[in-house]
Amino acid sequence: MASADLSLLITEVSNLIASGEKPQTIVRNVRAALIQHLGASRVQVFDSETQIDRSAKFLFSHAVSVRGVEYGTLQVDLQQPVHAPHLLLKTLETVALLLANFAERTELEEENTRLRANRDALEAAIAASKVVSRAAGVVAKLRTLSFESAQAWLQAESARTRRPLVEIAERVLLFQDSKDRLIRTA
Repeated sequence: MASADLSLLITEVSNLIASGEKPQTIVRNVRAALIQHLGASRVQVFDSETQIDRSAKFLFSHAVSVRGVEYGTLQVDLQQPVHAPHLLLKTLETVALLLANFAERTELEEENTRLRANRDALEAAIAASKVVSRAAGVVAKLRTLSFESAQAWLQAESARTRRPLVEIAERVLLFQDSKDRLIRTA
């Protein structure tokens, strides 16, 4: 096993990880690349939630971790003796680190998606709150009520008509806008 073969392995693993495939597909393809390039007899990649059979012996077993977070374990057993074990160990450590970086990036992308959805929901709630507040101001002025009483009236109207509060508020604002236009054109 020449160092050029190990370099090709690292390049292939990097390309697999950058491919954008699903994580399960990438792990399966990395496993196949390790078998092909190293002539490995057994390759196992476990996530951090899978129970590992500690009685199984492997030539190489390394945590798939980055920045103190463990994402799993990479275990490799070879069919033939190794001529440059230090190069093989460095290569497998690099593969484990590449897998860890991939796991971290995947986790961060999922968190980013969740946070964006949360942000969008909060922005929609703020926009709805602004509409309801503006409508409460219009109702307070038209009915000579306090702001709180106007909000209570909007809520009661929403309950009575079984329509969402923001829809009632939008109708009030539309009414006020139509009324203002009529006054301006008259």
